Amino acid sequence: MSKLPKDISLHKFNQFDSTPKSEKPGERSWLLSYLDLMTLLLVLFVALISKATLDPHPARPGSDSIGGSDGGYGAVDPFEQQMLEKLTEGGSQNSLLDGLESYFSGSHLVDIKRSEDAFILSLSNSLLFQPGEARLEPRGSKFLKNISFALKQLSGNIQIEGHADSDSIQSVKFPSNWELSSTRAATVARALQGMGVSKERLSAIGYSDSRPIGPNTTEAGKKKNRRVVINIKIQ
Repeated sequence: MSKLPKDISLHKFNQFDSTPKSEKPGERSWLLSYLDLMTLLLVLFVALISKATLDPHPARPGSDSIGGSDGGYGAVDPFEQQMLEKLTEGGSQNSLLDGLESYFSGSHLVDIKRSEDAFILSLSNSLLFQPGEARLEPRGSKFLKNISFALKQLSGNIQIEGHADSDSIQSVKFPSNWELSSTRAATVARALQGMGVSKERLSAIGYSDSRPIGPNTTEAGKKKNRRVVINIKIQ
């Protein structure tokens, strides 16, 4: 084995060594500060995105989120404020119904029909319930809380109707759409009673898929058929 020439120093091989030379203290402290700043910005960005996703307020007529902008049920709720203004302006049942109709105009979650003897709110099931369930979702409870304020000011009986599409359901809780639609109607009636609407004015009935308003051959039609109807009799 041949030996290295004596005139070649070992330090000459160090020019290929990739190990970084020692740095003076604080020479790269700016890098740590930069990383800290980027981390804080990332946390702030995630927090803002989370709030926008979880908090559907403020509400607007025609929007998917219907409820108070403060997330509660206080006197500053915009829906109650609008209803109070209608009562103050006209002091009549028609004035209050005008306010209801105006507030929900343009919403694809709430459809309104009005006649001389009835005021009908048709609510998409997606506003109130999860698919195949009869427990109220939080935004469904909030919606009912808002309209209960108006319902308490109105006279006349209130019939709650549950409707389903033609897709069959077979579960322990709901053997068919009859049980599902009836339970959903009863759930809404019970919630309104708990919010101050007189139980003597309330009734609940389930129609299963016997009264469709859209074709059950399309997803759009099925979506229309999955609904809860609040039928207010006008006196």
